[in-house]
Amino acid sequence: MGYSCSAKASLTLKAIERREAYRADSFDQKYFIEIGKENKDGSITGTVWELFFDNNIQRRCKKKGGFKIDKEGRIVRFPTISKQVWECFFIEMKNAYEKTYAQIGYNF
Repeated sequence: MGYSCSAKASLTLKAIERREAYRADSFDQKYFIEIGKENKDGSITGTVWELFFDNNIQRRCKKKGGFKIDKEGRIVRFPTISKQVWECFFIEMKNAYEKTYAQIGYNF
């Protein structure tokens, strides 16, 4: 059984994960996201971890804090992204939602 969340919350998380600092395949990856427990309301919660080198030798991680994306795709808290940028992710999610789901009759 997989993890369940709303399509809007999932699209917002995917928009965040596409950013260079969060991409696992990027040499410049600075953070990773650990998804928490499943939420019945369709939101996504979890923890953001910062990656760093200890004395330029060993890569380590440090907890930056918890995040929450509500079922409508809005970021409620995210410790490594400023509130001014939250709206950009919401707009990106909205465009992706309309592109994907409007064709089958789901409007934003």
